[in-house]
Amino acid sequence: MSKHRHLFGNLRAEPRARPAGIIGAAIAGGVMRAFGTILTWIERYRQRRMLDSLSDTMLKDIGLSRADVDHEVRKTFWRV
Repeated sequence: MSKHRHLFGNLRAEPRARPAGIIGAAIAGGVMRAFGTILTWIERYRQRRMLDSLSDTMLKDIGLSRADVDHEVRKTFWRV
């Protein structure tokens, strides 16, 4: 026993991870993923509206037709 006390004598007892801590971390991770998804949807919506505001000349410059843009803009924000 004294051998173990000598080897581990400098260690402090750390509180054990509680299931609530694990659950809390999982919930926090889920919230962060959901927040990231919502930000992606907002950005996708914003980009589609900006694309829709481009003139036909500008669309031609980037190789898109008005039909391409109309198809993209009609998509819901969660669709890629």
